[in-house]
Amino acid sequence: MSVLLEKLEQQFTDFKAGKITGYDWFNSMASNMFALRGEVLPLLNKAYAVAKENEARDPKFLGLVTMNFCQLAMHEDRVEDGLKLAAEANEIFANLNDEDGIALTTTLSGSFYRTLGNIDLALKAQYTTCNVLGASGRYPFFYVASSYQLGELFVETGAFDRAITSYDDCIRASEQNNFLGFFALAFDGKATAYHRLGKQDLAKEAFIKAIAASEGDMFITQRTRVLSDFGTFWLDEGDYDKAIEYHRQAMTLRLTVKMIFAAITNMIQIGKAFKLQNKTAEALNIWQEALESATKINAKPKISQVHLLLSEFYAENNDTEKSLYHYKAYHTVGEEVSREDGEKKVKRAEILFAAEQTAKENAIIKAQKAEIERKNKALQETIDELTITKVSRRAKALTLVVAVAMILVEEPISRMAHHYIGEENFYISMVAKILIVLSLKPIDSAIEHYLLRKIILRKKQPAGQLAEDLV
Repeated sequence: MSVLLEKLEQQFTDFKAGKITGYDWFNSMASNMFALRGEVLPLLNKAYAVAKENEARDPKFLGLVTMNFCQLAMHEDRVEDGLKLAAEANEIFANLNDEDGIALTTTLSGSFYRTLGNIDLALKAQYTTCNVLGASGRYPFFYVASSYQLGELFVETGAFDRAITSYDDCIRASEQNNFLGFFALAFDGKATAYHRLGKQDLAKEAFIKAIAASEGDMFITQRTRVLSDFGTFWLDEGDYDKAIEYHRQAMTLRLTVKMIFAAITNMIQIGKAFKLQNKTAEALNIWQEALESATKINAKPKISQVHLLLSEFYAENNDTEKSLYHYKAYHTVGEEVSREDGEKKVKRAEILFAAEQTAKENAIIKAQKAEIERKNKALQETIDELTITKVSRRAKALTLVVAVAMILVEEPISRMAHHYIGEENFYISMVAKILIVLSLKPIDSAIEHYLLRKIILRKKQPAGQLAEDLV
């Protein structure tokens, strides 16, 4: 077991012992999910069991654990599972009127929408999330992730100035919370945006900061991304030696951690740099290595791309036979890629449709619950009014009984007083009756207050039984 996983296990033990909150454990798990991925599954299963056991007492924790599962699905590219989990968590948080929790589900849904190719939905989701989580500060890791995703989406849509603003938000929050992985990626994204805007000095400065931030074994994936992008920057700038240097560093790291598909991209770029330097033998060798690696892992998009490069290479060198061979291979594999891409698009459209239907259904359910709550509130107010009316009537009835009793008692008391005084005194009798009349209102109020207080003390009973207390 890794040291990081041991730390999460200990934190989960602390959570069960009441030493930390479920919120704290969730944030810790979320910020370490990318590094551990599938290793956390047994721990997540234990957390889910605890969450289900205590669902009635703490439904929010069940929502948070569901979000952890959703995040794991994202890192494992299980889009359909992830969207379903996001919908489940969204329903839990919606029932609790937890806007921050809803924003969490929106963040990951936005990431899945981007994977499915729907940039509009992805932009809407991340923009909404950034506003909510940025204002609350409750879930810093997800705010950082959302602001980074928003920057990436702005780059994809050509809004480079807005992308830089989002990356700056990500950088500030990453530095405050020590999220160095996103710190590196945000500087890399910012560098790319500057590069597209033609601000090359600012781009180089940002790339250097990204490389410095991505040092260490925990950030190999981020480092390879930064090195690759910096290599492409130098290729565009015409410094082919630096382009080769950075792409080769990225390729070596990616091969070390078995990121073969990504390493093939570096091989292709290195070959392009060699070709532009007129180092044809070196270009041919690296492209052939790329083709061999792509064939081993059946990476058809890369196979097709390399075949086209080799076809053009041999055509320029007047080797028509090899050029034709690779061109035919490019078309054959390319057709397979197009067909598979078409099937993926249909599948993605089905998943997106299902996700939108679920969102609509959740919205309808939420509206229905709100209407039920409104009607229940109105019903409760009616019951309370009826209860108060019935209490008032009963209080008046009891007051009348007390008044009759006082009048009946007043007569013998008056006669006794007359006996001791020795003569009948009209004024004593009149004063007694006046006092009885004046005391009726306080007596009525006291009885009403007592009856209402009795009902309030029994408020835990169902609302329908409140009126029965007076029967």
